Amino acid sequence: MKKYGFFIMLALLFFATDISAQSAKKFYKTAQTFEKSGNYGDALTNYTKALEIDPEFVKAYVARAKIYEGQEKYADAIKDYERASSLKPDNEMYYYHMADNYFKLGKYEQCIEKTKKVIELSKKYVDAYVLQAKALIALDKTGEAEKVALKAFDLEKNYETFYLLGEIYYLQKRYQDAEAKFKEAHRKDDKKVEPLLMLARVNFDQERYDEAINTVYQVFSIDPKNKDAYWLRALAYEKQLRYQDAINDLSQIIVYHPNADYINDIYMKRGDVYFQFNQHINAINDYTKVIVSDPDRPDAYLHRAQAYEAIHDNASAIKDYEKLQSMNLDGTKYKALLMTATVRLYELKREENDPVLVINKPVIRKEGELEVIKGSENVEIEGVVKDESKIKYLRVNSQLAQLEKRPNGKYDFKITVPVN
Repeated sequence: MKKYGFFIMLALLFFATDISAQSAKKFYKTAQTFEKSGNYGDALTNYTKALEIDPEFVKAYVARAKIYEGQEKYADAIKDYERASSLKPDNEMYYYHMADNYFKLGKYEQCIEKTKKVIELSKKYVDAYVLQAKALIALDKTGEAEKVALKAFDLEKNYETFYLLGEIYYLQKRYQDAEAKFKEAHRKDDKKVEPLLMLARVNFDQERYDEAINTVYQVFSIDPKNKDAYWLRALAYEKQLRYQDAINDLSQIIVYHPNADYINDIYMKRGDVYFQFNQHINAINDYTKVIVSDPDRPDAYLHRAQAYEAIHDNASAIKDYEKLQSMNLDGTKYKALLMTATVRLYELKREENDPVLVINKPVIRKEGELEVIKGSENVEIEGVVKDESKIKYLRVNSQLAQLEKRPNGKYDFKITVPVN
């Protein structure tokens, strides 16, 4: 009787497990339907329900991870790929996706660790070599990155490996090698703008500005609104002193990408070019736009102050320099900027503020008149001069006074002046 009961219990256990598996698959299929229709919220809910029923449902982990990736929830995606890899440790794809998500999070050491696991499982996984090289580049290890990239290149000479080597050679300032690789990458896929942009940078860095500009024209044939192309051409025009052309290109970026997170950098650059072009009012307007958008941006105050000086609006310049000094900036990072502001304030205030002279001897009878003993040929004048700047000299009736600076910044002076 006990044996019979055991078989019944065993049968019930298998039956319950089978129902659970079917229920998990049902939620999984429902999730797939939601995902295909773009309803990712309900898709996630159903993938999660499937996993609650069957915690070893690998496909559900992977499917949920892909949605997390699409939502830029990279840490959540990594957790799901980790779980999938623990259930199927020989699947290199899960480790690759973990590496890719670590890269997107800026965790390059973890990325490299996972790519090594991929390569351990699959020696010819080219994308793993490429990703590892990119992580090494991000860590400023271009020598190691080159070795890894060459392994990828030996396995497969495609767009990705040509471009990767070009990027490494560019960072190493091996411009001839970089140019050759970027040209090959362009031949592999002439619809991508990145190799052309990098070729323009190679030319720009070598001061071949006409060639850089011509290469940018090729970018526009593929992507007429490409902001990097306008930016590079503007820089080349600026180097050629073609300021209006540079301004036009920077203005195009503002027109095409008005809400971009880098827009203040464009206004700053256009302001700088306006300044060089002696259009100081336009420069002030652009710097002001930046300050309105980001009131804590120190370089905008510095550049606007310099533009105010250029139009002799010293009062406004002083306000901007003083604002800079009140911003509690990192003295190491902003040393040059703060020094410039300090020097300019010193010069401007020296020009703006007249020194204050107090005569102690002889007695001042009334404004403009000194009490002098009758018949005196000379009069001894002593007093104090207060000036915010470093006073250079003091003359009275063409006579040079003796100056002695006090610790408090004031100057004692003494001079003998003929009465006549």
